[in-house]
Order: sequence, then structure tokens, then C-alpha cells
Amino acid sequence: MSKLTIAIPYYKDATYLRIAIESALAQEAPANSFCLLIIDDGERGEAQGVVDAVCPGDERVRCLENETNLGMVGNWNRCLDETTSSLVSLLHADDALEPNYVATQLRIAAANPE
Repeated sequence: MSKLTIAIPYYKDATYLRIAIESALAQEAPANSFCLLIIDDGERGEAQGVVDAVCPGDERVRCLENETNLGMVGNWNRCLDETTSSLVSLLHADDALEPNYVATQLRIAAANPE
């Protein structure tokens, strides 16, 4: 079974980030079928604070900070560079996923392995 990385390139607004994280963790898919990667390009420590509040100790979640601001596209690219799976979805920090998103993506990938 493939694994999907949901990568969130984060800049600012912890309220929206919380919603994005909660939507990712509320997936109707096996817990081991996806992981969540957050790259903070804005307020240092802000994203980690949200992760600590929403899902402390959740091994599926990894939160990193850029040493310097990379900008929007640079942060998207860092998300891709830090991904550990062959399947990746960028989830913008002000968006939310439908509960069947991961299951749907994995089903499509399995049906189209090329």
C-alpha cells in the first residue's frame, strides 16, 4: 500500500492552520496510510505551537521551520524536498480536506500505478 504525504506550506494564521491539521487527521483512512508535514515559513514556533495543541505526540505529524523566509514557492518546494513518500498533496494552510480525501487519492493511485 502506498502512503500519502499531506504537506502544508505554512506562513501565518494559526486559526486556519488548526482547521487544516484537524481536517487531515480526521481522514476516513487507516492511520498508517498518510502522514502530515508542516513547514513553517513565517512566525517561528507558531506552527509547532498549533501541532502541540492539536495532536501532541502524533507520530504521523512532522513540523519543521525554515531558517529564513523562503517565500511561497520556496516553501512549496521545501515541502516536496522533505517528503518521504512517493505520493504528495499540498494542502494550503487556509484549506481543509474532505474526510474521504486520503482514501480517494490512494484508490486513484492504486488504479493508476504509472
